[in-house]
Amino acid sequence: GEVGGLGASALYFSYMLIGTTADGLAKEVYDADQVKSIADSVKAVLKTNSDQLAAVRKTQLTEEDAQYVDEIIAVMEMIREYAALLEKYSEKKDPTVADSFQEHRTKTWERIKKLLGIK
Repeated sequence: GEVGGLGASALYFSYMLIGTTADGLAKEVYDADQVKSIADSVKAVLKTNSDQLAAVRKTQLTEEDAQYVDEIIAVMEMIREYAALLEKYSEKKDPTVADSFQEHRTKTWERIKKLLGIK
């Protein structure tokens, strides 16, 4: 339904915003403070969305809708982790954190594509 659609679009835009922020950091358009500000706002919005979806999840949903909402909530958590990794990387530029970030970026995008039916 509409709630799922809103949740799914929030996933897509949040994911893209973190990716764009990462690219901006790489090109030195953003510094660690700006990255932290963007990452924190994305994490906060997704936390709110996730809590709202969890409340909807408790209502009378079909099994299929309930599973869809569960998947959106799971992917929102992945994007929050993705944002946290970028924030962590921006502070110390640790290559192992960069590797985790890239791994998470790929894994999260695969889940989003599946959820949104993107080829």
